[in-house]
Amino acid sequence: MKEYEEWFKRAKDDHAFAQIAIQNQFYTHACFLFQQTVEKSFKSYLLWKGGSYPRIHGLVDLLNLCSGHEPALQSLLTDCQILDQYYTATRYPGSGAPDPSDADAQDAANRASNILQQIASQSASLTIRPQSIGRKPVTPIARGFSVTPQRQSWQNCA
Repeated sequence: MKEYEEWFKRAKDDHAFAQIAIQNQFYTHACFLFQQTVEKSFKSYLLWKGGSYPRIHGLVDLLNLCSGHEPALQSLLTDCQILDQYYTATRYPGSGAPDPSDADAQDAANRASNILQQIASQSASLTIRPQSIGRKPVTPIARGFSVTPQRQSWQNCA
């Protein structure tokens, strides 16, 4: 597998896992993973086009680099601006930003899906099979769990 294909696979994996996070009401984590979906898909695209990408995380900056190869991608600017806010605010407490809601996470999912599909459409080797986006529902996991020191195993605390 080529490096750009590996990056795109990781982008799709983040997208799929973010969907599971939404189903289990982990909206903060879902929004962060949707930002990561787009970041990795842009880096994949840059690798495919030019063989390298800068070590940056800002989606708007990455979009600008991608748009240098395909100006039509600039239409994704608003989506990138919205998803960009989830990179730091969802990772660290005390950022001052409110926690994302279910509606925020669904909106982030739609925006990330749109960008992922746009990037995939640029290359025949970056494919998205229908099951890659919106995989079948997964049974929600227990929200209250902890590690018990005696056994070092996960137990449901609910």
